[in-house]
Amino acid sequence: IGARRAMYVNEAGVGTAGMMHGASMNAEPVREGLVAMLGPAIDSGLVCTLTAIPIIMAGNFHTEGVAGLSIALEAYDILIPVVGKYLLLVMVLVFAMSTMFSYSYYGCKCTSHLFGSKNAKYYLYFYLLTLVISSVMTLSLTVSVMDIAFAAKHTIYRMTFLQQIRDGIIAFSDFICGYPLFVLLIGGGLFLFIYSKALPI
Repeated sequence: IGARRAMYVNEAGVGTAGMMHGASMNAEPVREGLVAMLGPAIDSGLVCTLTAIPIIMAGNFHTEGVAGLSIALEAYDILIPVVGKYLLLVMVLVFAMSTMFSYSYYGCKCTSHLFGSKNAKYYLYFYLLTLVISSVMTLSLTVSVMDIAFAAKHTIYRMTFLQQIRDGIIAFSDFICGYPLFVLLIGGGLFLFIYSKALPI
């Protein structure tokens, strides 16, 4: 369950980061890719660690299944009485709003690409409806629906990944040293490594 939640937190390997960073005004795509690599490091490495440390310090980590926000809420309430739960509420509100805005953007871009920009508004209607429906569903059912959506999206991404990896390796090699030999040696090894990790388990 931790691997599934990690995919939701930083979207590593899902393919959504390209849409967000593709809208950047940066003239150098490889430099923007290096900026994009900071996202998983900050999301998983920093934010999740700063969430886990208070939970461990409060001794509130013994749970079964999906417990959601209740574990962190109790931990913050133990460690920072009175103010802790409100502080966590503000952090969760900022995370929820940024997630809702980013996924509405992703969906609009995909809908515009597949069905034309005039039909993007229908996705927004559907998206708002799913927000209302998921707010009254149980946590386990919401997590299961989210996992199915990520699996479907990830499957489509895997099909296009192998076609686009060659262009990425060439652009990276031109950025680093510009030698064709670099593509053959390092790029080929990188391709084999990524391909072996990209296969579904």
